[in-house]
Amino acid sequence: LGKHQFQNAAAALETVRVLRRKGYAIPEEAVRAGLQAAELPARLQILRERPLLLADGAHNPHGAAALADYLGALRRPCALVIGTCADKDSAGIIRALVPAVICAASVPVPSPRSMEPEKLAALIEAEGCAARPFKNLPDALAWAEAQAGEDGAAVVCGSLFLCGELLRLFPEKNP
Repeated sequence: LGKHQFQNAAAALETVRVLRRKGYAIPEEAVRAGLQAAELPARLQILRERPLLLADGAHNPHGAAALADYLGALRRPCALVIGTCADKDSAGIIRALVPAVICAASVPVPSPRSMEPEKLAALIEAEGCAARPFKNLPDALAWAEAQAGEDGAAVVCGSLFLCGELLRLFPEKNP
């Protein structure tokens, strides 16, 4: 999912082209099968359809902008659950995401580098978005889903550590 994945697929195809020029025999069927089977956990990963629940690492401003672009195209209310590491550009991540969401819950990530949820909530509010800090992911997720409503979307992002924690709540989606 996401327009940015077309660029990723194009990069993979260019790599195949270069490898073929260097003498590697890569069958066309293998390329097609690889593209069809490609899965990227925690990259616009749908964990539930209704209400919609998405996981996306979005741990830098570029990734957050790609996520925001996708969320804008959804045309439904989106509530964020975000946790970041303190050594990341949290302000840049938030700046990219805030225009695409109606509110945000901030949580700690399972890492000693975690940014405190209260500091993260303050950054979100400084960008003009309502934010509420939580001590854990399940409580934040329940709040975000209630804010977005049945026809909305809850989006967990900001850290692959956080997305890993979320995926453990959905073992059937975590191969």
